[in-house]
Amino acid sequence: MSTTTAQPAIGFIGLSDQGLPMATTIAEAGYPLHVRARHPGSLDALGNVAHVRHGDSKDL
Repeated sequence: MSTTTAQPAIGFIGLSDQGLPMATTIAEAGYPLHVRARHPGSLDALGNVAHVRHGDSKDL
């Protein structure tokens, strides 16, 4: 019998010059990515990287 361990979800706040590359790397490594940014338009920079957007930090 084999078991599969799901990756833990990662919450990320802020996608500026440093945050965007880190969040992208996290998602590309297979972790479910949940993000929140003060300026929602900055989340568009994630492009096709799988992520869930949140409007409030408490939702992460």
